[in-house]
Amino acid sequence: AGTTWMGSLVHEILHDTTSRPHFQPFVEMNIGNRPCASSMSFNGFAHPRVFKTHLGYDFFEDKIQKECLKTIVVMRNPKDVLVSYYHMHKMKHLNSFPGSFHDFFDLFKHKELIFGDPFDSCAKWWQQRSSRNLMIVKYEDIIMDCTDVVRKIANFLGVPLTEKRISEIVQRGSFGAMKEAYTSFSGPIFSNAFFRKGVIGDWMNYFNDEEVEYINNMSKMYFDPIGLSFVDRPVTQ
Repeated sequence: AGTTWMGSLVHEILHDTTSRPHFQPFVEMNIGNRPCASSMSFNGFAHPRVFKTHLGYDFFEDKIQKECLKTIVVMRNPKDVLVSYYHMHKMKHLNSFPGSFHDFFDLFKHKELIFGDPFDSCAKWWQQRSSRNLMIVKYEDIIMDCTDVVRKIANFLGVPLTEKRISEIVQRGSFGAMKEAYTSFSGPIFSNAFFRKGVIGDWMNYFNDEEVEYINNMSKMYFDPIGLSFVDRPVTQ
């Protein structure tokens, strides 16, 4: 859904850096030879400490509501999320899923994917969107207006930025620039998994009619009652 992309934007905003890509540790899992944050001493991290996670709101409710944990949640239309997630599962460190996308979709329908149901997760986070310590960013908004997204993130984090610096972050934070930087730093296998296409509507190359209907019905059940919607097709600007 754009976790790595968001992590890179946040790092640029906080540290005013032009260095090589920076990897924030995940709270709950190791990535390659990078240990998860929960297995490390937090005292070893420079402030402000930034971590990534795919865990749901329930895991962080007290930290957000009572301890002022600043949290940025990236959401993406569920059709494109599933396509991206499918390609992630094909990676070696996620057991090299051997099946087709339709096989993967069946796992999703039966709630057998790691990290749970994206519909349930998004709905719970969205319903907390009025919290002063929570910011929700839609992946599609990063694609359509990255400048506005960067400006809002900086404001949320309390980081003053000049317009020149915002332009630099947007340029360095574009999908193509990120993919190139991660390729030179970690190799094409990693970058292709975490920065594959960066487009809206790639799901149309994978879904059959039955799968489209299933997702549309799930959206009506989970998202329509709480006013959550997504752009899921290419937008001409």
